[in-house]
Amino acid sequence: MSTVNLLLVGRTGNGKSSSGNSILGKKEFIPQSVSSSVIYQIKKGVVAADDKIITVVDGPGIGDSSTDLTDDGQSMIELTKTALSMTSNMFHALLCVFKYGVRFTKQEQDTVAMIKSIFGSDVIKNYGIIILSHGDSFHLDMDDEKTSFESWCDEQKGDIQALYNECEKRFVLFDNRSKDPSVQNNQCKKLMSMVTVIAVNREPYSEEDFKAAEGSQWKLLLISRLPELESQTENLINNVTKKLEQIGQESNTDHARNIRELEILSGHLQNHVDNLKKEDQCTGSIDDLLTRISITKTRITTLINYQSLKLISTELTQKRSDSEVSTFNKKPYFLQRILESIKSDPWSYRSLSIYVLCLSLFGVTTYCGIYRRKLIKMLLTHKSN
Repeated sequence: MSTVNLLLVGRTGNGKSSSGNSILGKKEFIPQSVSSSVIYQIKKGVVAADDKIITVVDGPGIGDSSTDLTDDGQSMIELTKTALSMTSNMFHALLCVFKYGVRFTKQEQDTVAMIKSIFGSDVIKNYGIIILSHGDSFHLDMDDEKTSFESWCDEQKGDIQALYNECEKRFVLFDNRSKDPSVQNNQCKKLMSMVTVIAVNREPYSEEDFKAAEGSQWKLLLISRLPELESQTENLINNVTKKLEQIGQESNTDHARNIRELEILSGHLQNHVDNLKKEDQCTGSIDDLLTRISITKTRITTLINYQSLKLISTELTQKRSDSEVSTFNKKPYFLQRILESIKSDPWSYRSLSIYVLCLSLFGVTTYCGIYRRKLIKMLLTHKSN
C-alpha cells in the first residue's frame, strides 16, 4: 500500500482539527477555540483507504495564544518541525484551512504570508490545497441560487481569487457537521483526487525544502522581535540626543573632551548597528531602524567637525600669542632704538607718545597689549630721567 502524508495548517477556529477528523473518518483531533490557553500539541492520525495509508498531521494553529507570532515566532517554527517529523519529514499536500463566509481580511492575508514564510514562497503553488470549512453555511447561502462551489470560486475577486489561481484552483468545500456519509465521502474523494494530481506531478515536500526556507523563517522570527529592537534603538537614540544637546551648549568650551565623548557615542551607535545587522541577516526588516541611527550618526559627525574646528582655532590663537610674545622678548634692540630716537630728538618723544596713545585706543591683540605696556614703562622711565 502506498503512503500519503497530509499536513493541516490554518488559523485556530477555522475548523482545522474538524477537517482532519472528516478526512480520517473518526474523531482523532480535539478542536481548539481561539481563546484557548492550552499548550498546543501536534498530533497525527492514520487511516487506510483505497489501498493507501493516509497520515494526517494536525499542525500548528496560526493564532493560538501559545504559538502566535507576536508572542513567540520561534514556537511556531519549532511546532512545524515537530509536525514534519510526524510525516517522516515529507508530505504530499499542505492543507490550508479557511472558513467559508468570512471575508478575506488582513488576518487571512497574514496567515498566507506566514505559511509561505515557514514552508517557502512556492509551497501553496506547488503543494497547497485550500479547504473551506463550514460548508453547511455555503449550502444555506446558495440553496435558492443553485450555485455550485466551483462556480462560486470562479466568481471571486481580489485576494481570494489570487489565492485560487495561485494554487491552481485546488479549492475544496468541507462540511464537518454533516452526518450524511455521502457528503463526507464526496468531499474526501475530491480532496484526495487533488492530492493525487500533486503527488503524480511533484516529489513530496521534504526536509531539504524546509531548510531552503530558513531565510524567510528567520525573517519571521525577526518580525516577532521588532518591538524589542525598536525599543532598544529608541532608548539609545534618545540618550545620545540628550548628550548631543549638552555638548552643543555655548558654555561648553572643552573641545578636546567633547570630541572624545562624541567619538564614544558614535562607537555605541555603530555597535548597535552591527548587532542589528547580525540579527537581520540581510532580510531588510530593520532598514527603518538603520536609517534612524544613520541620521543620528550624521549629527554626531557634524558636531565632531564643528568641535574640531573650534579646537584648531583655539590652538592656533594660543600658538600665535606665544609666538608673538617670544619674538618680542627676543628683540629688545627694537625698544632700544626707540629710546635712542627719543634722546636725540624731543619730537620723537611726542611722536612716540601719540603712537602709544593710538595703540592704547586701537590695539586689541595680545601682541599690541604687551607692546603697549613695555613702551609705556620705558617712556615713563625715560621721562623721569
